[in-house]
Amino acid sequence: MLKSILKKITPKIIIKKTRVLRYFPQFIIGKYHKNFKKPIKIFNKYFFFPEDINTIELGRYFFNHYEKEEKYFIEKYIRDTDSILELGGNVGVISNLINGKLKIKENHIVFEPNPFLIDFLNKNKKLNNSKYFVIQGVISKDKNIEFYLSKNILSSSIKVISKNKITPKSYSISEVENKYKIHFNVLVMDIEGAEIDLIRDFDLSKFEKLIIEFHPGKTKIEEIDFCKTNLINQGFVLVEKTKDVEFWKKN
Repeated sequence: MLKSILKKITPKIIIKKTRVLRYFPQFIIGKYHKNFKKPIKIFNKYFFFPEDINTIELGRYFFNHYEKEEKYFIEKYIRDTDSILELGGNVGVISNLINGKLKIKENHIVFEPNPFLIDFLNKNKKLNNSKYFVIQGVISKDKNIEFYLSKNILSSSIKVISKNKITPKSYSISEVENKYKIHFNVLVMDIEGAEIDLIRDFDLSKFEKLIIEFHPGKTKIEEIDFCKTNLINQGFVLVEKTKDVEFWKKN
């Protein structure tokens, strides 16, 4: 209430100047890392990002604003004996955080459909001494699935249509398990709305734990509700939620 009143009575020029000052440290840090091509430290690990990422956004990552909800659930619920199927690896921030917890680090498969991010996943894997396997593709029953590349390549999706699209290779969960001789017990996914299709099309009851980020801005609330009902029917219970990230456990 007080915040909205102050916004109304404060001259716009002051608001604008205050906003600039607020983001100035993030801008300086982001500018430094972009100009000198230095990896940025996030959660005590180091990462390279695409050059066209927003400077202020890059600076925000330094202050641990990146995927902090996922970090919370990983630190609380992932055990060193788990075997992880991770969907939506991006540049590998969460991938490296997970892999650092595992005893058998090879029991971790990371999917990423965006071809522009595969090099970053592998580069950051090497930088942080991780041993997860990277697969360029998606888990889907649709063999001709269309994946759209956005201007911000960190948020490309099958749900938000753009002019640039690719058809990534599709896999089933059992295919991956058979190929790598891994029995997954944990599913981690941040796939920009595609979680709706995956939960609808696959039986996830073999998993013990799920960390899922839902995307109400890219999917309908009714679709999300349907997904949650589906998970309950498969024997899962919602244990904890932080913003749009949820931890589900087999009942």
